Amino acid sequence: MIYPIDSYAYESRVASASLGAEGDAHAGRNRAAQYVSLLRTLCALPAFCVSHTVMVYMALPQEVQTRQIITQARQSQKRVAVPVIRGQDLVAVALSEAPTQLRRAVLAFWNRMGPSALSTLRRLVALLCPGVAFDARGGRLGFGKGYYDRFLRQLPATTYRCGLAFGIQVVPCVPQAPHDICMHGIVTEQGYIPVCMLCHRGGDFDAGRGKENCVAL
Repeated sequence: MIYPIDSYAYESRVASASLGAEGDAHAGRNRAAQYVSLLRTLCALPAFCVSHTVMVYMALPQEVQTRQIITQARQSQKRVAVPVIRGQDLVAVALSEAPTQLRRAVLAFWNRMGPSALSTLRRLVALLCPGVAFDARGGRLGFGKGYYDRFLRQLPATTYRCGLAFGIQVVPCVPQAPHDICMHGIVTEQGYIPVCMLCHRGGDFDAGRGKENCVAL
């Protein structure tokens, strides 16, 4: 399988090719508007609206930022969970209302420490998932560590899985293995991309989507 190591380099390469010599400045001027559009699309998504418990990732600098999403979720009286690394696994923990808890969750993620003040969340209604790249069939390419791959396989089938990405991260096809779990939909600044579950064999994977059929990133 193809595992890009540096997703920031990938995003920058694609953005530069798309926007030309003024790509960085143009992206900076439009990023705020992109987040407004993305947040509006996400909040209008029925699966997000009806979810009383949602897991929101702690964004890396190159990923779609999620602080506004967390704020909006709290204002909508949703219970918010964040991912925390414990050993080789990713677990969902409930986030309290205290702002300090958000900072502690970030530190826990990076330092791979189990936060003592957060309680394990047993069930998720919806999950917002980051990735290096996505495709219109719901395929997701991660950073290669496998944390989300292992975590997604543990979720109930009823948990709604939504990828968050910039439009330049949506490609024709990403390489998939039989054990990979697909998204139900993808939200970008350009709108919502619904995933046709009929494209998946067994609900999660189409065996015809090996790396030989996919574009190299």
